[in-house]
Amino acid sequence: MSQDILDVDLLAFERGSSTQRQAVVDGVMRSLATGFVYTSHDLSEDMLDTTYAMLFEFFNKPIEEKRRYIAAGANGQTGYTGVLVETAEVSDKPDWKE
Repeated sequence: MSQDILDVDLLAFERGSSTQRQAVVDGVMRSLATGFVYTSHDLSEDMLDTTYAMLFEFFNKPIEEKRRYIAAGANGQTGYTGVLVETAEVSDKPDWKE
């Protein structure tokens, strides 16, 4: 099996035919073998830069402030999740990530 990183055009899912949409789904599913996929999108550089700046600002806040954004009962699917809270399915050690 090839370990190439796939280039999947996400815009084809939104704007393409049913065949193109299925190709996007297939490409994303195949990318799970490597864990990476390269995507085409229509997000502007300005929007990406602004978003990353906001992420940087949030994650540099004191832990007490970030904890205000914990979504109880969401199991880490939304809201803030602190370090050593989540554990990968294949591990018994908590993750050192927020």
